[in-house]
Order: sequence, then structure tokens, then C-alpha cells
Amino acid sequence: TRSRSRSRSTSTSTSTSNQADIKLPIEIRESLKHAIKCDQKSMQVEGRVDAFCLPVCLICDRVIIGCETTHKVDKEAVLATKSKFSIEEYNSFYDMELHAELIKQYEVEGLEGLLLSPRATKTTNASTGAVHYSTCSNCYNSMKVKESDNPPKHAIANGFAIGQVPTRILKNEDITEEMCALLAPIRPYAYLFAYSATGH
Repeated sequence: TRSRSRSRSTSTSTSTSNQADIKLPIEIRESLKHAIKCDQKSMQVEGRVDAFCLPVCLICDRVIIGCETTHKVDKEAVLATKSKFSIEEYNSFYDMELHAELIKQYEVEGLEGLLLSPRATKTTNASTGAVHYSTCSNCYNSMKVKESDNPPKHAIANGFAIGQVPTRILKNEDITEEMCALLAPIRPYAYLFAYSATGH
């Protein structure tokens, strides 16, 4: 897959918090502590007080990094635009039939039949029980365009249902870079231009 969240222990977070007191001007010390607290809150893994992970977009399965805004979208909003992410539409557009095991890799509980990321950060409102998922700005803005049934540019449902080698066949740690290149259904490419300065 194109993204993978990694957990961090509380000890790492605690050491980072302590570093806010080391050789820092007094005027920014409290601001840094507040930023660290907010950062940890946004990366909290639901149901695990001792674990943190970077937010992953529900729609495109990419890690939301840097200063990019992390949006929250609920089930109702996703279901209202399900034609953008449905397996049926994917099969029809690409004239193919997705394998059941590949579909399982992009299945989210309660949103079956759609190609979404099970790695997306999930939050539940304690008072209402409403469930929200994290999304990146590009996918969130694209979902709001209701006049079009086209999925967001980088959405899983836009030809990026790549998946991974099932662990029953081969464990992740046993897969080499050469094997990845051989098995990958999609190969990224790029052009590199090099210029050298000359005297005139």
C-alpha cells in the first residue's frame, strides 16, 4: 500500500515534551508545549492511550503530513457520495472484476461496498456516538462537489486499488525491493533533467 501508519510509545512522547524546557527562550516555551499537546491529541489512537500515529486519509490512503489540514468526515457524508467510491462503479469503469481479497484490503466496517482505507484515523463522539474519519484537504474538497461522480484525483477508487501481497503467501518483512518492482501492478516513473552552467 502507499501509506502505513506507525505507532509510537508514550515514552517517546514524554521525552519530546520534556525537550520543550531545554535551552528555549521563555517567550516560546509555553507555545511549544501547547503545540506538542495539540499534536499528540490529533495523533491519538482511539482506544489506546499509549499509542500515537499520523493521520491517514480515508479516501486516498495517504499519510497526512506537515501542516496540511486534517478534515473530519462522517459516515453519512461518505454514503451521500458513495457513487464516487463504489466497487461496482470501479469494476464498470475499468471493465474488470476486483478480486475478493483485494476488496477486503480496502474495506471499512460500516462502509462495505466502497473502496476506502481501513488505516484512516477513526474518532467516536463520546456523547452522540457519531463516527468520523480523517481525510486530506484534496479529497475533502472533492467530496463536496456533488455535481460530479468522479472520485478525487488520488482516491483509491480512481485506479489506485493496488493492495499488498497477502501475508498467507509472503510476509511483509520477506518482500525485497526487487520483488516489489516485479509484482507491482503500477510502476511510478519520473523524468530527471540535469543542467550544468557554462561560461558565456
